[in-house]
Amino acid sequence: MLFVTHDIDEAITLGDRIVLMSPRPGRIDRILPGVAPDERDRDSHAFEQLRAEIRGRFDELGRAEHGRAERGPGAAERGRDEREPERDEEAV
Repeated sequence: MLFVTHDIDEAITLGDRIVLMSPRPGRIDRILPGVAPDERDRDSHAFEQLRAEIRGRFDELGRAEHGRAERGPGAAERGRDEREPERDEEAV
């Protein structure tokens, strides 16, 4: 069974495996094993550790996405910043 949620605690509580998706384009970033059923209490060390790992990865993905958004779509493919004006070689 597949269960989709945006709630980290819900994913840990219900999931045997947790699939993290990257933002735009949405791709599988990593698949993490869930915690053992007897450790799915939110106060357990394993639960807190997995929650911290997931939040940390989402923070990393968010920073990467934020950097791409500032440069503009496709900037990496063009090799320059979207905000950087085109320069006419003859005018330089």
